[in-house]
Amino acid sequence: MDGDLAQYTDNTISSPERLRDELATIAERGYSLNLEESITGLHAVGAPILDDAGDVRGALSVAGAAHRMSERRCETEISDLVLAATNEVELDMRYGRSTD
Repeated sequence: MDGDLAQYTDNTISSPERLRDELATIAERGYSLNLEESITGLHAVGAPILDDAGDVRGALSVAGAAHRMSERRCETEISDLVLAATNEVELDMRYGRSTD
């Protein structure tokens, strides 16, 4: 990645170096945050759905108004819920179990 990336809001990561750092953080914690990076007033939390080999087969994300989904809430409560949901899907994919 050379040069600056497109900037959509004041919070958009537009530096390739900062993006690489953020991708490393995402890989470490297992989920990503979008804190008004693409749309002002919108926060989101997303996580990959992995198969047995660790390959990405899908993703799950939750988005909402920033005033209802604070950064702290995204980093704690909402990220925990998203990770739990992706874990359920991964278990269903691996073991064919039903969550009915």
